[in-house]
Amino acid sequence: MTKKKKNRKNDRQGLRERRARIRAQAAESRGRRVGSTVADYETLTAKGDERVAQALISRHNMRMGNIPKTFDNYRFATMSALVPIALLGRILTKLGTNPRRPPPLHAGSATDLLAWGIDSAVAAARLLLAGQTLGAAVMVRNQLERWVLQRAANLNLKQQTGESTVDFVGRVWSHPDTFHEQWYEKHVELETYLYDDGNIESSGSHDRNHLHVYRSDGTDVRPALTYAHLSEFIHLRGFEGAPYWDAELLTQDDDVKQHLLWLSRRYATASS
Repeated sequence: MTKKKKNRKNDRQGLRERRARIRAQAAESRGRRVGSTVADYETLTAKGDERVAQALISRHNMRMGNIPKTFDNYRFATMSALVPIALLGRILTKLGTNPRRPPPLHAGSATDLLAWGIDSAVAAARLLLAGQTLGAAVMVRNQLERWVLQRAANLNLKQQTGESTVDFVGRVWSHPDTFHEQWYEKHVELETYLYDDGNIESSGSHDRNHLHVYRSDGTDVRPALTYAHLSEFIHLRGFEGAPYWDAELLTQDDDVKQHLLWLSRRYATASS
């Protein structure tokens, strides 16, 4: 290929890229003009799937752009939890994790399952940073349930009749660890779910009797209380104001922002 032909090819490629950027900017602009209500999106569906996709992509971009609006200590706490992932990812890759596995895939080898846990932590952090606290809570509780059931199967523990799920979670994590490397070779069937009866009241007086998981920085995690809080939030039995944060970050209407802020404060006061 001559230099002249190569230059023409590069020019055409550059022109295609510029046109693509212009189309993307136009789509972003159209997407940002779409409202945040279900009715707005129902109206949008009549204009075709492409317009809906543009609006959703724009909504995602707005969420990512709003991350700096969150509190500094909130962002620091969220990102700090991900620090060990760089090391854990390398270790799991060396142990045979499939590098091409889709992040949501919760199947495969033992290392693939652990990688799924890491990917879920990253996804939950992204949701937290974007203000989507409910989505993050669902992902975190899903992981907690999965590994509670894993540990319970390994320890041959089952939830007893009349035992609250919160107390069962605490009992599983308080039981002496008997894990061994050959456990995965047994292919023990896990329970499919935990009964969702957790609430703060059933865990408050009992949590002190459950062992805590201590981190390297000296802080501790209380699995039973964590499960209870997540359940309270997911079902809006507590922390009712948090879901409005996402909507407040996204809306461009000052009156709507003030109304959402009022709702958040109202629910926060009612919950305290």
